Amino acid sequence: LKDFKIDLNTEINFFLTQCKTAAEQIADVIPLETDYAGMFNSVDLSNKKEVLLWRKYDISLKVFHYVVSYLQTVYPGGSGCGNTGFTRPLVESFLMKNGLPIYNVNSGYRGDQTLTDVVAERDQRLRASISIPGDRINEKNNFTRPGITILAENKVTTGYCLRKGLNQDISMGQTLPGNTGSVIFRAAEAYLNYMEANYLLDGSLDAKSRKYWQSLRTRAGVDTDFQNTIDNTDLTKESDLAVYSGNQMIDATLYNIRRERRSEFIAEGLRLNDLYRWRSLDRMKNYQVEGFNLWDEQYKLYEGLLKPEGEAAEPNVSSKANKYLRPYQIFRNNKAFNGYTFMQAHYLSPISYDVIRLSIPEKGGDISTAYIYQNPGWDIQPGTSAKK
Repeated sequence: LKDFKIDLNTEINFFLTQCKTAAEQIADVIPLETDYAGMFNSVDLSNKKEVLLWRKYDISLKVFHYVVSYLQTVYPGGSGCGNTGFTRPLVESFLMKNGLPIYNVNSGYRGDQTLTDVVAERDQRLRASISIPGDRINEKNNFTRPGITILAENKVTTGYCLRKGLNQDISMGQTLPGNTGSVIFRAAEAYLNYMEANYLLDGSLDAKSRKYWQSLRTRAGVDTDFQNTIDNTDLTKESDLAVYSGNQMIDATLYNIRRERRSEFIAEGLRLNDLYRWRSLDRMKNYQVEGFNLWDEQYKLYEGLLKPEGEAAEPNVSSKANKYLRPYQIFRNNKAFNGYTFMQAHYLSPISYDVIRLSIPEKGGDISTAYIYQNPGWDIQPGTSAKK
């Protein structure tokens, strides 16, 4: 509203305090499930204490989905995962079981030449979420290779194929409806909400935050000494956009709280919302989306199937010029071929011109006198696009 004044720090602290209060009411009484994968591949979640809100499906009532179908899809070119795939920065952000980042000389990281190497001795949530050769898909098939050359909507866009949510029941197989339950809210989110709010308010972690963090890492099979992780984090070597808020690099503690959140909620639809909330997309300028390391070793899984850009009239993978698969650099007519740039205006949606017009104090008055202001990056006039 026009001439409305507010102290932002006071308001921010109020909502962070409310977040802490609400989160601890759940986190203090709801334990984490020991079976992480089971929360995402089970038909009935009523016995999962951590899951506080979930959606039930019933094929007989024609209330179903095709998540499992997409994850069980097998083609001659490999296995698909519903035209999705994890990105390289997300996969690289996961810690080793010893709590060290992969770039630490003592981490024991084997590298990324094969999918098996990528997940070896890593956070168990990563292993539970990515398929590697030899994994069972269902009673008829094992996972052999990511279906990066599949042209249908079932392809793996990055080579890192989703495993989280896979139920091996053949009755929910390719083209068939599925009825695994869908998690909407679980107690782990309360744990993480409390930790983040606590640190933002106080600049340090209280006893409850430390307890919650250790519980999350225990289930993930990661060393519970999170301070050792913080001390060995080099933010300049982290490729995750969450290292920044706007153009400001955050500190290592806050980043590792964010890392924990992103590792915990992999493939649960919170990743983009968090990047918006943290204003971490400012640095997405000519950004190249990358997937797995294809051209060092794993190309050998695709004998006769790969047609790199620049070597075929109709390429199906990106060029050998970069060893990592780049899904937007397969076809030159892709608008993001040379990189993707995020416009800051897209953090917020524009307010309708009609809404602003109705807030003018005097009927027929000047639009500039309206009590409602337009969101940053957008014009008031209708039919205009976001400002660059």
